[in-house]
Amino acid sequence: PEMLQRFRQLDHLGKSFVGTVVVFVSFGTGFVFFVKLMRYRQLAAYKAERLSAAEAARQNSS
Repeated sequence: PEMLQRFRQLDHLGKSFVGTVVVFVSFGTGFVFFVKLMRYRQLAAYKAERLSAAEAARQNSS
């Protein structure tokens, strides 16, 4: 019984460890995705700004 109890303890530890890893990995993936999304939105806004500025300059020059 002692060996079985030890094995169960190890199994429980392993399961909680795997659960922690899964949560950590999913959190990390979500964080990376969020950062990429924010950077992409900043880039898109920057590009739109540049485009409108170029358009305004083109209209002013003509």
